[in-house]
Amino acid sequence: MSVINKMLQDLDSRQVGDDSNATGLAGIHATAAVEMESENGLRLWLIALGGTFIIVAVSLAVLWWYGSRPVQRWEQVPPRYFQREFQLAATAAPTASAPVPALAPALTLAVPAVSPMRQPAAAPAVSPASAVAASATVGAHARDDEEISASGGPVATPRVLSAREQEAILQAKRVRALTPQEQAENAYRQAVQALQHSNATAAETLLRQALQLDAGHLLARQALVALLVDARRLSEAEQVSRAGLSGSDPAGFAMILARLQLERKDRSAALATLRQYYSAGQSRAEYEAFYAALLQEDGQHGEAARHYRMALQQQPQQGVWWMGLGLALKADGNLAEARSAFTQALQSNSLTPALTAFVQQQLAP
Repeated sequence: MSVINKMLQDLDSRQVGDDSNATGLAGIHATAAVEMESENGLRLWLIALGGTFIIVAVSLAVLWWYGSRPVQRWEQVPPRYFQREFQLAATAAPTASAPVPALAPALTLAVPAVSPMRQPAAAPAVSPASAVAASATVGAHARDDEEISASGGPVATPRVLSAREQEAILQAKRVRALTPQEQAENAYRQAVQALQHSNATAAETLLRQALQLDAGHLLARQALVALLVDARRLSEAEQVSRAGLSGSDPAGFAMILARLQLERKDRSAALATLRQYYSAGQSRAEYEAFYAALLQEDGQHGEAARHYRMALQQQPQQGVWWMGLGLALKADGNLAEARSAFTQALQSNSLTPALTAFVQQQLAP
């Protein structure tokens, strides 16, 4: 086409004016127009052909790209997979639950030497069946995922458990029944509260219940004995005290039983009780002094003085015991030692005015 244009430009520059030349020029122009139309048609055909080629190439590339990816076929996934996914979707919506009432707090009393009661951990009121069902559901989902993975199919993403389901599973693991010792402690504390409200009948019932649950509950037994003594039910108090002799504090209940036996004027029984459990109580100054006083009343002054001295080795500031030692030594004929003991009693500054006057009389010439 550029050659034709150049030719036309040359012819136009010559400015040929004759007719023959004009006719020839007109023919040349006509021929050039035909050639130009023919060339334009070829260009359009080439453009269309190129566009078609590009479309075909892009289509082939897209088909090749999709063909190279692994195609997940429906038959490759077990039918139960879709069934389980449907169940998960159906149960995923949160359900409204009734508010769980707060558990009542543990009874707090100013009871010495009693540690606070351990209460079970508070948890939402979820039935054990719900907890087991939640655990089974989680286990079933995990097994399904393992089976699907082993078969080569896709592994489902585990469903996130709701807070209620998680708490139900935890509750099933940690909730336990109260031990008999814990139940006894609760009953004892309730009895103390009943006593504070002057309800002796309810307190006695609760204390007996505590001892049925835990026969070794020391404070419950002591409280029951005190309650029975206040009611002047001394025979029952003795029975409860005897049952405590086989517990963790035989020496303490031996002294309580001996006092009850003295209350009914049975000194020999009281002495026998203290003598029987002396090996358990000899490390206690109170036990030694109590035993010495009974021996002194029974006329065994030398033995009484020995036990008074053993008690005073542990608690030398007890003026009453010094006075008892002085009386035992005086009755046994040891007057010099008796005066020394009476002097120690006065120097302890622990005697009542009446006892102080009595000791001063013993020291008078």
